[in-house]
Amino acid sequence: MPNIELLEKSMPVAPIRIAALAGCRELAEEVDKKLVKFRKELVAAKKSTIIPQGYAEKSFLVDCECPRFGTGEGKGYIKESVRGTDLYIMVDVTNYSLTYSVCGHENHMSPDDHYQDLKRIISAATGKAHRINVIMPFLYEGRQHRRTKRESLDCALALRELSAMGVSNIITFDAHDPRVQNSIPLKGFDNFFPTYQFLKALVKNVPDFKLDNDHLMIISPDEGAMSRAVYFSNILGVDMGMFHKRRDYSTIVNGKNPIVAHEFLGDSVEGKDVVIIDDMISSGESMLDVARQLKERKAGRVFVCTTYGLFTDGVAKFDEYYEKGWLDRVITTNLNYRIPELLDRPYYIEANMSKYLASIIDIINHDVSVEKVRSNNEKIMELMEKLKGAVEKKASDIFIISGLAVTYKENGIITKQNDNMILPAEAERLIKEIYRLAGRDISRYEETGDDDFSVSVKGLSRFRISAYKQRGSMAAVIRVVEFDIPDYNELNIPQEVITDTVARTKGLVLVTGPAGGGKSTTLACIIDEINKQRNSHIITLEDPIEYLHKNKKSIISQREINSDSKSYIVALRACLRQSPDVILLGEMRDYETISTALTAAETGHLVISTLHSVGAQNTIDRIIDIFPPSQQQQVRIQLSQLLCSVISQQLIPCEDGILRPAFEIMKCNNAIRNMIRESKTHQIDTVITASGESGMFTMDSYLMHMYRNGQISKSELVKHASHPDLMFRKIGEEK
Repeated sequence: MPNIELLEKSMPVAPIRIAALAGCRELAEEVDKKLVKFRKELVAAKKSTIIPQGYAEKSFLVDCECPRFGTGEGKGYIKESVRGTDLYIMVDVTNYSLTYSVCGHENHMSPDDHYQDLKRIISAATGKAHRINVIMPFLYEGRQHRRTKRESLDCALALRELSAMGVSNIITFDAHDPRVQNSIPLKGFDNFFPTYQFLKALVKNVPDFKLDNDHLMIISPDEGAMSRAVYFSNILGVDMGMFHKRRDYSTIVNGKNPIVAHEFLGDSVEGKDVVIIDDMISSGESMLDVARQLKERKAGRVFVCTTYGLFTDGVAKFDEYYEKGWLDRVITTNLNYRIPELLDRPYYIEANMSKYLASIIDIINHDVSVEKVRSNNEKIMELMEKLKGAVEKKASDIFIISGLAVTYKENGIITKQNDNMILPAEAERLIKEIYRLAGRDISRYEETGDDDFSVSVKGLSRFRISAYKQRGSMAAVIRVVEFDIPDYNELNIPQEVITDTVARTKGLVLVTGPAGGGKSTTLACIIDEINKQRNSHIITLEDPIEYLHKNKKSIISQREINSDSKSYIVALRACLRQSPDVILLGEMRDYETISTALTAAETGHLVISTLHSVGAQNTIDRIIDIFPPSQQQQVRIQLSQLLCSVISQQLIPCEDGILRPAFEIMKCNNAIRNMIRESKTHQIDTVITASGESGMFTMDSYLMHMYRNGQISKSELVKHASHPDLMFRKIGEEK
């Protein structure tokens, strides 16, 4: 989506109309749908009521055709008025699937035929349209970009001809040599690259695709693709290598000097994924040879990214290389005609350009800088600034929700950063950028409407992202997580919480509280202390991973649900075979997970987990109630034997404006075990109150302690108390 603010400040040149030649109609229809959506959102965003006529339409397509006579002669025909419009004529000169009849003989359309039809439509619109723009993704005769002997320069001649016919702007993608634009120095010539779309396609479709220098390398298959590879590698911050084509210049085969050998220039590719980047696949001979040589150099996976998949010799050779394991994926755009059999191949991935092309049309129509509006670097920097701002302000959460400005939560208080409302398209753009940053497949979000994951930004912080749908648009809440495990003393976590759990070697320890109550941080502190003090194998099962632990005295295996394992239950069952001493279970969500967690604790492991409940009594009752009535008594007995402690916590706004945790600690003694077995959990609070000497205390007593020390107000005390009425009376009696 283009920059909304920039487009709002400018007026369109004229109403948009799109005339798509027959070979380009499928792409044009996709572009039209995106453009309609853009304009609808822009109209909704405009603060003034003045909307230019024809600005937002149900469709911008105009009906046109180039019929032919029996001799093969043709004419261009626009079937509706384009007077006063900003006309964009789209043509795919590579679509040879179209045919026409010449004196009873069927003829496949060549690039020359498509180019002539383009001129026919231009001549039909000349003098009527306010401005004529040509969108020619594959530049006509663009491979003939320089003159070495007595030969034609068809591309330069074509550009000059289009200019002379009144074309204002020529839009193309990944021109073989963009220097050809020098033939029309006084006309608009824009050459775009699908770098970002390639990246999105790879991240979305390739499992475990990692965007770092240790796992990825960009490869230029020859000298001509160097600039593309350099740009791609700079954007990603990874190394680059190049193959040098050694040709036999004494021989000419099919109009060109044959390649004798490919010589590689660059560092080792062993174990790394490699991306071969170029402008087109014609026969594919050179590309396949490079892919094979990379595999012979022990490269990991080989991905081919080219703007145009022409496949002039078919896909049989690519099938062979894929079957032999020399090629893993081929990514091309939908800017040109592709043979149907390619689309069904298991190795093929499409980089859809329709949204990008629609935004380009919208931008040019407003006569604003394309670079300012569509710079991928700016998108990334914009996101980084938002994340950096949250870290600097020590915010706990960032809210990206359409209809609302970017909002931070600081010490429990939600604050808007400005008055710039985020539109649905902007929210989607930012959140998808986070997905790209994390290297995460967005398919889970698309399937369920919810997704949780985490990402680290070097030199900044870790972030836990919860992406979700609201009112049909993308939204996200981003939790800021520090790189380093915090000191539990600085966080006001009682010593008993840490030392008692660290001393345990088996059983079940539960950390409970509401969402955002600090449970994950407390768990991280507990695991860190075990890691420092004990020689153990700790397995954490998290969704997502928040704090990153380093191996100290213990070995730590951190597994992320939906990334390293399918689900909590699958990961939990598997980890019992992985020689664990301590198992951290991110959340006891359902009957199966709780049942397996109890089994794990029963087999002599220390299981530490969380529940969204406050208070020991509520926690125990909730666990038992999840099971069918016929099993509940057995679970009571099992729980009474396995449960070691319940640590309940919630974050309380203090008088100094800082959020601090309040705790309840219950340790299972004989009295509490009997109460669990006999279904008398309502008496647990009484036992906790009477067992202060053993390090137990209720939530209400801890809150009262904070109140008496002047840390929290009367209203916060009553608000967060387990028994607010009783607490209110007690305060009154003390006064």
